[in-house]
Amino acid sequence: MPAEDVMALFSPSASDWITTIMTRDGRVLNRRITPGNGMSEMDALVLSIRASNLRDSDVVDQSARRAGDNVLVVSEADDHFQKLMRRFR
Repeated sequence: MPAEDVMALFSPSASDWITTIMTRDGRVLNRRITPGNGMSEMDALVLSIRASNLRDSDVVDQSARRAGDNVLVVSEADDHFQKLMRRFR
């Protein structure tokens, strides 16, 4: 196997998952799951929760997006982080 193919397994790419987990104690944890190829959104979230040593009951909310996705926040009403904070209160 060529070295370029092996390095692609460990290099960040646009297909990686970026997960965000909000916990009951108010922490917001972000993780990049690499490689993201062939992994579903749910698998990435489960892996992120387990890697953070959290129980399912510790998680208030969770989301995932592809690292290559462009996100544009139009207004505070559409801001996912603000929605999370309102739900947490």
